[in-house]
Amino acid sequence: MLKSIQRALIFEGHTIIGAENGLVALHLLKKTSVDLVITDIFMPHMDGIETITEIKSLYPEIKIITISGGGSVDGVDYLDLAAMMGADCTFLKPFDQKDLLSAVAELLS
Repeated sequence: MLKSIQRALIFEGHTIIGAENGLVALHLLKKTSVDLVITDIFMPHMDGIETITEIKSLYPEIKIITISGGGSVDGVDYLDLAAMMGADCTFLKPFDQKDLLSAVAELLS
């Protein structure tokens, strides 16, 4: 899914920096300025909720889109939790790539 999203964003003219998990993303954010992060909820080493929390704490101006295949913790849906932690937009897999590209355009405008 990551490669598909990257290809679509590059085709739309966006510059992409890929990270395989939240720890790598946070390391890259220390060295590179970005406007938007797209994260999954389930990742090794640092999950999406932790990643969102850290990004919003350190870089509150960065917009975040969260994607997930679903699930919940203590009765709270992961995507709802992501929104509560600061995600600007959420998508349940599978989603229409056009909707994701529209959200990216809206958040970056």
